[in-house]
Amino acid sequence: MAKRAKPDWGNLGVICVNGHGQSDDQLLNRGIVLSKQRRGDRGCVLSDKQFDRLATHLNLTNPNQMTEVRAHLDSIREFYLKSRLYEAATPTQAERNAALAIVMDRIAAFCAAAETLAPLPEWPPSGLPSVDDPSPFDLFLLLPDRLCAVADMALEGIVPGQSEQAAHLRALSECAMALASVLHHLDHASQEEVIRQLPFTRNYGMDTFAEVVSLTRRLDDAVRLALESGRRRGGPRAFEELVQAVDRLREVYEDCGGAFTHTPREKTQYDGIPKSPAGRFVLAFFEICDPSLSPQSVSSAMAKVISGRPQIK
Repeated sequence: MAKRAKPDWGNLGVICVNGHGQSDDQLLNRGIVLSKQRRGDRGCVLSDKQFDRLATHLNLTNPNQMTEVRAHLDSIREFYLKSRLYEAATPTQAERNAALAIVMDRIAAFCAAAETLAPLPEWPPSGLPSVDDPSPFDLFLLLPDRLCAVADMALEGIVPGQSEQAAHLRALSECAMALASVLHHLDHASQEEVIRQLPFTRNYGMDTFAEVVSLTRRLDDAVRLALESGRRRGGPRAFEELVQAVDRLREVYEDCGGAFTHTPREKTQYDGIPKSPAGRFVLAFFEICDPSLSPQSVSSAMAKVISGRPQIK
């Protein structure tokens, strides 16, 4: 039986970049064994030897151009390595799906508890500042605190001797706190997926209990769409940052006067390894930057970059 995925609560997508501003040689001098590090955990700048290797593939005509090209290559290297670290720190799709399913359950429980109080009390979330024109990006930052305020006000609204009302208010308080907790700890990737399902407008007010309930119902629709999309997607996402890095390498190659062409074959022999002069440059870059990346992956990324460019007639 397949192991059931668990939510990666509290994953904020924060990464530690050990090689910022340093070359592989400098990391080695610090006693860091690169082969034992995470993928992407390498020096973010090229050493002299590494740059010289790449420079043999480029037509560099003057020192100023050499300095500019080296800075550009360092920037591409850092972008790619940080993207690999970020990829490793991102929960799997199964983990995100599991988290979003729990969020949906908590939203349903909170909305059901709120419906028992109809008509809704006029509760302003006391002690919390009003926010002008909140957008979807404010939702995960502000809504958990609003829900906690609702939980407190529900308990404060209990009147001795009114047992049925007290039961409803206690249930609302518990559901509000439970929902606030999962929203606060929802991983960054799942938050981004939900935000993408919400229209970018400025009508996400949550200054009263009624607004909090209304916004939670809107959130339910977005979470459901994000979960449906995630379940259709299935396995790991494509690492599109590889294609972006190759496209930036194309700019470097063309700025140096080269024609960015690609062929994965030598005469009639096909092995999926880039064979054009531009392909050998790109392949050398990734052999230095990410030795675990297969030449066939580089070839596929080059093909995507070339197929996505407008054809010059």
